[in-house]
Amino acid sequence: MNYEGKTVLVVDDEKDLCEIVSFELEDIGFSVVTAHNGVEAFEVVQSQEIDLIVSDVRMTGGDGIELLENVKAYNPEKPPVILMTGFADVTEKDVLEKGAISMLAKPISFDELRESIERAFSK
Repeated sequence: MNYEGKTVLVVDDEKDLCEIVSFELEDIGFSVVTAHNGVEAFEVVQSQEIDLIVSDVRMTGGDGIELLENVKAYNPEKPPVILMTGFADVTEKDVLEKGAISMLAKPISFDELRESIERAFSK
């Protein structure tokens, strides 16, 4: 699949992980914008065209669940949201019901991330 011309927002308070995920997504053709918390990420969503969000769940300064809820309240149709978590405090069922397209366990598998992205853009 060709993602040229598509912009993904990567959100994680761990800057190293944010960079790693960004490089992986740039490798498959995305333009990447980053944010380090949910509040900052929602400001990006409101100020520019974002085609996909890949966000951590647990962050200070606005977590991924709050970001998901804000994004879906702002525009229920787009962008699709993929959440990542290293904790079991939220279930995949919960995030899917809130409107995420998938939840990936950390450390994330880039194969699983690519599969989730393909599902998001094949709808």
